[in-house]
Amino acid sequence: MINIQLGKITIRLVGSGQLSAPNDCCVYLVSDFEASILVDAGAGSKESIKAIIHNIKAILNLVQVEYILVTHAHIDHVGGLKDIKWNLPQAKIIAHTYAARVIENEDAILSAAKWYRTRLHSVDIDIKITQPFTVELAGGVFDVILTPGHTPGSVVGLLTTPKERVLFGQDIHGPFMPEFKSDIGQWRQSMEKILDLQPDYLCEGHFGIIKGKKNVEHFIKRYLGQYS
Repeated sequence: MINIQLGKITIRLVGSGQLSAPNDCCVYLVSDFEASILVDAGAGSKESIKAIIHNIKAILNLVQVEYILVTHAHIDHVGGLKDIKWNLPQAKIIAHTYAARVIENEDAILSAAKWYRTRLHSVDIDIKITQPFTVELAGGVFDVILTPGHTPGSVVGLLTTPKERVLFGQDIHGPFMPEFKSDIGQWRQSMEKILDLQPDYLCEGHFGIIKGKKNVEHFIKRYLGQYS
């Protein structure tokens, strides 16, 4: 599994279209081996759930996963949420209130489940946010930041350690569809906010881990130019 080691904190890719199941987004595990955060949950096939849980178990005890962050409510990111939560009952799910409504209402359009010809299964969201949210880790701070645009409820995670910053920005590249209630203007503002953070790594939802400030900046600006 691909990983980044930042002092006491390890970041590992535990799910993706190649690693767990074809329809999965990239699923990341952030761990300081005392508390851990899972970023997104894949599309939810049996193959996907089995692989993601297996990959987490290979790293740490499942009870150490304290949070599951939902970056937005599209099916390739949240289709596995109910089954992942069943395997990690102690983990609290964090989501924007908009994403929480989509998930809890099993909305087939706003979740893109209809596109994938599947069903989104409702699960209770433990922490519903409309403001930034912070998780303290032994080796750094993990901030959840609101970044509307791709969807009204999109968020990113920002891990700040003494030396480096890692951004968990799923679906930075789009797409932007009326069915998703996408807003290009809001998305551009969100991307400018992200650029100001100057992350050293970008853990993206479908392109994996991008390393280096310049490479991250180039990736984001390429899409800003594409959608100008």
